[in-house]
Amino acid sequence: MAVDNQDQEINKLLNALGFEKSVCHIRQNMVAALELTKNACLDSEFSCIYTGSLAEGFSGNYYSKISRADFDIMFIFNRFPYIVDEDKTQDDAPNNFQLVARVCHNSVRQGYAKLELITVKVPSKLHLAVKFEDRLFLSGLKTLSSLMRINRKLLGFIREEEVLGGVQFERHGPASSVTIESKEEGYAKRDLVYGHRCQFWPKCAQNWITRRRNWPENADVINAAKLGCHLVPTGFPGSKTEELEWRYSFVKPERHIMWFFNDCQRKCFALLKILNKENLASHFDTEVLTSYHFKTTLLWVLEETDDPDWSDKDLLKHVKTCLVKLMTFIKSRHCPHYFIEHANLFDREIFKDETCGKLSKILDSVLEDPYTALRSCPTFQTLINDFRFPSSMSLEFSVVLDVLPTVR
Repeated sequence: MAVDNQDQEINKLLNALGFEKSVCHIRQNMVAALELTKNACLDSEFSCIYTGSLAEGFSGNYYSKISRADFDIMFIFNRFPYIVDEDKTQDDAPNNFQLVARVCHNSVRQGYAKLELITVKVPSKLHLAVKFEDRLFLSGLKTLSSLMRINRKLLGFIREEEVLGGVQFERHGPASSVTIESKEEGYAKRDLVYGHRCQFWPKCAQNWITRRRNWPENADVINAAKLGCHLVPTGFPGSKTEELEWRYSFVKPERHIMWFFNDCQRKCFALLKILNKENLASHFDTEVLTSYHFKTTLLWVLEETDDPDWSDKDLLKHVKTCLVKLMTFIKSRHCPHYFIEHANLFDREIFKDETCGKLSKILDSVLEDPYTALRSCPTFQTLINDFRFPSSMSLEFSVVLDVLPTVR
């Protein structure tokens, strides 16, 4: 099959799965409206942010394994504690705040911080603090444990009609992973993440605003940065001060710039996610690469590549470009965080030489024929088999996809 026919077929398959641009825009608008409505009903002390693929508009329909994955909600505590930058003192915070914390970056990995308490007017909150080197720090571990006790209340806030009584909670990093017995989906998973708003843009991410790039536009970068960042209660695994540490999160600016993706860029990310979940992951007993690794790779490619022609006719070419970029990260054992480029997303025990070597071989195989690797993924095979079209009828199947209704 000619290359252009391969691109055409993959595009039509994705459209049939619900990744057509107008459908993605509808999802994004629905999420924005839902988020606005929910926050209007909340006390100003906290708010919610819808995150993950669903919020970004990259979720497909029934056929896809990623259709109901990555539906996360971050609950933001906007004022408690009031978080200031590392060079600030309690005099820099408004007097009406009962708990003021200052970020501290010494002896922590890039992308993490400790929260030193510099104003404590609520003694009842001291059980969340730990004394370390004669200073008082807000413990991420203790805070997360405390917040998980209000999970059921927050869960009812999300979608009360979903809950039939079958609810299980399990800690997963900074999140509380929730398994819900749902009327619509059987057993569905939701991740509740707790974040605390920073009252500043961190110095470690300052370069993201100022560095030269091909994408996105400078005005969009500035507007994204205005949305701010948050700290979530999780430390670097194995760190001596892991229980005290917090990780920077850029969910709002990240979602903001991803909403500027065109049709090809959205589909490219969808294909990378499908490849990871249904091809690469099958070779390992535990999760090695995450959707966030692929998202980060795509963002770097978009920023660094001087290629304005991100069109559907070159979809597979752009997928290959991203996989080649990911290969360079794997071979160097360094995947730079998109907002904090000195932070290494591969800085984990799991990324050993043996694992990285195996990943490289798998990616080499995919790069030889990405069309076949993608088409053999269960997501596409399920769609093809449901319509009872054999693989030898690719062109005929492509014609049928022209008349299939896009899922809306």
